[in-house]
Amino acid sequence: MIGGAVLAVLIFSFSLLLVNINRVNQSTERVLNAQAETVAHQTTDLLNSYARLCETLTANQSLDSFAGYDGSEGEEALTVAGYSLRKDLNSLVAMYGSDINTLAVYFTNSDAVITMARQLTREQNHLFFDSYPDLSPAVLQQIPMGQNWLTHFSTDTDSHCYIIRRISNQGNTVAYAMVEFDLDGFVTRISPDNSCLFVGNADEILYCRTENEDVLESLSQTSEVTKQTLEDCRYITVVSETNLPDVRILVGVSTEELVQIQWISLVVMAATGILVLASIVILVFWLNRQLFAPVEYLLETTRREAGDVQNSLRSIAEDFVAAKLDNDTMRRERSSILPLALGRQLNRMTESSSSEDTLLCAQSSLLLAGLRDGEGYALFAVCCAEDRSNFFKDMRHDPRLTTQGDLFHYLLNNVLTDLVFQDFPGTVAPFRDEWFLVILSCGSAADAEQIETIVQKLLDTYEKTFDATLVTTHTFWGTTPAEFARSVFSISQEISYMDFWGSNREAGADDGMEDTFPLYRKLIRKVFARLNLEDYDSIPALLDELFAQTLPSGMEDLQTTKHRIYALSALILASIDEQLGGDRNFTVVNSFEQRLYHTENIADFKKELTAILNELAAYKKAENNTAAVPSKMEEVKQYILEHYTENELTASSIAAEFQMSGSYLSRAFKEHTGTNILDYIQKLRVEKAKTLLATESVKVVAQQVGFWDTQGLVRAFKKHEGVTPSEFRKLRETPQS
Repeated sequence: MIGGAVLAVLIFSFSLLLVNINRVNQSTERVLNAQAETVAHQTTDLLNSYARLCETLTANQSLDSFAGYDGSEGEEALTVAGYSLRKDLNSLVAMYGSDINTLAVYFTNSDAVITMARQLTREQNHLFFDSYPDLSPAVLQQIPMGQNWLTHFSTDTDSHCYIIRRISNQGNTVAYAMVEFDLDGFVTRISPDNSCLFVGNADEILYCRTENEDVLESLSQTSEVTKQTLEDCRYITVVSETNLPDVRILVGVSTEELVQIQWISLVVMAATGILVLASIVILVFWLNRQLFAPVEYLLETTRREAGDVQNSLRSIAEDFVAAKLDNDTMRRERSSILPLALGRQLNRMTESSSSEDTLLCAQSSLLLAGLRDGEGYALFAVCCAEDRSNFFKDMRHDPRLTTQGDLFHYLLNNVLTDLVFQDFPGTVAPFRDEWFLVILSCGSAADAEQIETIVQKLLDTYEKTFDATLVTTHTFWGTTPAEFARSVFSISQEISYMDFWGSNREAGADDGMEDTFPLYRKLIRKVFARLNLEDYDSIPALLDELFAQTLPSGMEDLQTTKHRIYALSALILASIDEQLGGDRNFTVVNSFEQRLYHTENIADFKKELTAILNELAAYKKAENNTAAVPSKMEEVKQYILEHYTENELTASSIAAEFQMSGSYLSRAFKEHTGTNILDYIQKLRVEKAKTLLATESVKVVAQQVGFWDTQGLVRAFKKHEGVTPSEFRKLRETPQS
């Protein structure tokens, strides 16, 4: 083990040292690369600037003026023109740098030469050309017409380097501009001692210290950074292009410094390795002497305490399992935070005495329910009245659910997800005692009536699947926080009504009715179901059972009995009003409220209620047998056509307008037209919207055809057309494009 540790330390030390050495080598190589690139770029910029200087002279006005003279104008005219040109030449030299020795222009017409310092005529121009043995007017005239440049770079430091540019006018050569400069002095000034520089192309070297065939091959390559041998030395080279034809620059920086650094690095690595190895050997020897006995003692102590260690590990495992269970519990609690927070806001709203606080709670509740500002909603409360198979009670052992209410909430949320939440997104929150409030996103009142049908499916599902009876309140809908608060208060009062009628005992009274509440809810639900189905003949028998089981005649507290009779009367009258669709004339004429509330005893109450049900049955029968159904339904269709833009247009409002019950109107309309009245309204709105979409936005169209918001229009479009309004507009515009 110690040998392995020593080997590992050695490997790590050498690896670390090697990484640092490589880093130093790479850094040095980058510096050399930067030196080569800097020299190449500066030399390239110098030659390019002199080429631009010659290009500038081609557009010089003084030069154009002088080029027009052929020598016959007289010496004075030539002198004036030459003076102006010499001023321009001196200005250009001052602008382009101190490395320019001579800037001159030779004119072919007059054989004159203008330099920065003087003007030479045809008879004097030999003074200029004598300074350049390899340059003469004949040499200049030998430059091919298609080639505008002549360059000369000498390897002799006492010779001249110059660039000549042909200047033409309408195809005729009028002059030659020449820049003579000290390239060797410039290179000596900017180049480091360990560098070399070559100017030329693939065919010849125009400027260098010594000839080298490798340079010719390098000058034909691209300007990549490479390593190669030049003049028997290893160099890092850079090739750079210039604006002059067939002129490239190659700069090399010697790698001798890099080789020296690498050699020093190897020596340092070897020395460091020897020192590290010696240090490790000494350290191992010392550790072996100083720590052997304590380690032996520690091993012996560990053997004796092995059992304690196992017990500790077992305790840690148990703590881990407990922590995992706590973590699972926290996750479950987090998943229920939103409904609990919503339920808390709802209860705070019902208990608040301040209208401002109530409105704030309503706004918070709508946000927690996921509803946007101005979005329509529907809400109702639900409770499990009877669990005949003890399903919820038997499932309480589930570790995810701590109470029967939690299980009911869990299952209710899942069932509503399958039945409602796919079409109407919403949430379920605990409300009062065992009651839960269901809040749904609802586009219009027509959607609210569709939700009523879904609520009935919810009740049937619990009856068939769980053998349990649910009780629900009326469904309320609206769009504002104020309406939401009023709806929640109405639901709370309705729950209080039911709890008052079905409460097991009054305050301070012992009436022996502890088990009547579930039975009452079941019977009263059956009564309402029979009323909804207009089965009035079976209701008296249900009332007899309700009175016999939940309100014994031997009860001594007559005041309590009267209150409960009043509560039952209110519920039945509300259900009858709903059956009649708001047709109050029938109930007022027949004085239903007066007749029920002024009975003296239970027998009279049952007698009056039976009579009212018989009158209601006769009224409904007469209504159903009317011979004017077709014409009445045509009036209904015309009324819908005139009022479809009103977002409060519902089956109930139409039934109230024509003084008939909502259920009768729905049934008669479907028999006459073959379609549900709500679907008919929705289809009409969609057809009108299809026309308006050509010029209006989806939001504006939704408001104009009677929907509460855009979501209502989108759902209706997808139901009847299979696409959204935006997709429908694109499909209609596609053939036109």
